[in-house]
Amino acid sequence: MSSLIKNWSSRFALLASIVLLSVGLQQQAHAQDVTLGPGDIVRVSVYGQKDLDTVAQVSSDGSITFPLLGSVNIAGLTVRDAERRIAGELSGRSLVREPQVTIFVERSMAAESESVTILGNVSRPGRYPIQTMSPAGSENVAGVIAMAGGLDDEAADYLLLTRTVGGEQSTLRVDLRQLLEQGDLNQNFVVQNGDIAFVPRMDEFFVYGEVRKAGVYRLRDSMTVIQALSAAGGLTDRGSEKGITVTRKNADGSNRSVKVDMNDELQPNDVLIVKEGLF
Repeated sequence: MSSLIKNWSSRFALLASIVLLSVGLQQQAHAQDVTLGPGDIVRVSVYGQKDLDTVAQVSSDGSITFPLLGSVNIAGLTVRDAERRIAGELSGRSLVREPQVTIFVERSMAAESESVTILGNVSRPGRYPIQTMSPAGSENVAGVIAMAGGLDDEAADYLLLTRTVGGEQSTLRVDLRQLLEQGDLNQNFVVQNGDIAFVPRMDEFFVYGEVRKAGVYRLRDSMTVIQALSAAGGLTDRGSEKGITVTRKNADGSNRSVKVDMNDELQPNDVLIVKEGLF
């Protein structure tokens, strides 16, 4: 793997970490405003009272069973209000003095009904509830990538976002370099329930022969022969611009040799060969 690829991955990892931290802070604030309902699974704890720690599922009538209190109805309440209700019950019955109640939603039925799927070259492919990403209305591509742990080292420079509306399927191409390196928010599309984001494997090209750093490199959009040679450290003292050829795959998988100029664009999986000049 070339240093060019590693440098790009490192820059993305830093940006993804910033996005992930931002999303995490948003999640923490947003979690308090989630409305609880039947089927949700919650973990309830009371500071300093380990014997009261409880994991319970909200029943069809909207209640959970809590130690010392029995049935407590929390459906229709936000997490914050449910914490206050349980604290009020414990305090009102003189069971716990100044109780500090914390509720963590381990499973939200509402969140699971609205989700986005991300596949391909990310750290944790999978299906993610939209509700847990960020405050309503601000779920976006950067947030989805952050939730999936960021891109892996072999991710392409773009992402394909596919959605179905009224039975019609459409696909948006998101330029990740513009979004994450240049801060182009026009690429940070809002995601919707049922969207599928796919990060392909990066396109590559190969350089062999009289170059300073032969190997495999990431193929950028509209990358030319001269740019490819620059990525490979340039020609050696014995290399010749006149002796450059490209081996390119045909549609049937066979190979053909192509004579190229310095400003010609490369294609995925091209093999660039620099021959020794005749001196």
